[in-house]
Amino acid sequence: MFDQYYWRDSLSFLPEILIGLVVLMIGFFIAKLLENMTYKLLRKFHVNERLGNTKSKWTVEKIISKVNFLL
Repeated sequence: MFDQYYWRDSLSFLPEILIGLVVLMIGFFIAKLLENMTYKLLRKFHVNERLGNTKSKWTVEKIISKVNFLL
């Protein structure tokens, strides 16, 4: 009898963890989508070339889109 209550109580948190993981994954995919949209929009307007930063590994578009992803 004790074992039955123990397992029921110890596994009762699983639905909350699964819902939390789903919300986290949805938020991650939305952030990645916004990052890609920001990068493509900035590439379309040639922001990097207008600022004169053409030979750097980290372009202005990448930096701004990564900051957008983190926010």
